Amino acid sequence: MCIRDRKYSQQLAEIKTNKEYKALNSEIAYLKEKISELESQELELMDEESEFKKKMEIAKAELEKAKKIQREREDELRKKIESLDGEIEILEPKEINWHRLFHNPWLNNMQNL
Repeated sequence: MCIRDRKYSQQLAEIKTNKEYKALNSEIAYLKEKISELESQELELMDEESEFKKKMEIAKAELEKAKKIQREREDELRKKIESLDGEIEILEPKEINWHRLFHNPWLNNMQNL
């Protein structure tokens, strides 16, 4: 029995009229009903909290999965860029040679003939 219940039990023992008894019993019933409502709300909130925690864990797992995929894709793209940079380094000297060939004054004179 909690302190509040003991307080009302004491008051019930001290009541002298039927009217006082009914009023106090009515107050006790009202407070018990309110306590019951609050306990029900507390249980509902606990259930909601549990559901939100589950959803949060699922969302965290999905986020980690997406981050992993992103990292893997970034790695693939970095490798592709490095590969293309290597190809560019190989092709640039050849391009320069072709450029020299086509801009050779001797060839230009031959075209003019």
